[in-house]
Parts: sequence; C-alpha cells; structure tokens
Amino acid sequence: MIKFLCKRLLQSVLIIWGVLTVVFILIHLAPGDPTSIYIRPDIDPKIVQDIRHNLGLDLPLWKQYLVWIPHFFMGDFGVSFVHHRPVTDILRETIPNTLQLTLVVFVSQFIIGILLGIYLA
Repeated sequence: MIKFLCKRLLQSVLIIWGVLTVVFILIHLAPGDPTSIYIRPDIDPKIVQDIRHNLGLDLPLWKQYLVWIPHFFMGDFGVSFVHHRPVTDILRETIPNTLQLTLVVFVSQFIIGILLGIYLA
C-alpha cells in the first residue's frame, strides 16, 4: 500500500511539474511583449528596458523559469499586466463568485441527473 501511495505521489508531482512547464511555455509563446501594456509606442527605449528589467523579462528564459516555479509554489503569482494589482488579490475577489457558480451548477446537474435517472429507469 505504501509503495502504491509513493508511486501515485511521484506521478502527481511529475504531472504538476509538466503542467506548470507547459503553462510557462505557452505564456512565453503568446504574441506581443508584456511591456507594451505598460507603455506608449513613443516612449524612450531606456524606460522600456527598465520596465523589462523590473518584470524580469530581460533574464534568459531558463532563469525566468527557475524564478517562476518557486514563486508559484509560494503563492506569489506576480502583478496583473492588465489590472496592475497582485494576482492573489484579484483571485481573492473572484474565487467566492466562482465557487458559488460551481455549487449552483453542481446541485442543479445532480438534481437533473437523479430525475433523468428515475425517469429513464
């Protein structure tokens, strides 16, 4: 039993690492530069360079990944490029509504499933 649990735990860790790696790659494959959200096109290139440095975008991709992974596991998701606020604050505001919607859908689907099961039996 312990061997089975250890095997499953290792598989879970590898799957989480794989998903995080794919997410990181997809984020960096997205077209455009995140600094373009912060700046106007006519801005001084020195300011653009400073913004890229502050966001850590001037680092090589592998260094960005090595910085991103520990921050992710510590719950530091950074600052939203759109709202200019910490992502954790945005999540804290939106999670209750998401959970409420999920609960309503789950209960309604459960009731519909039971009723259909009784009807079709």
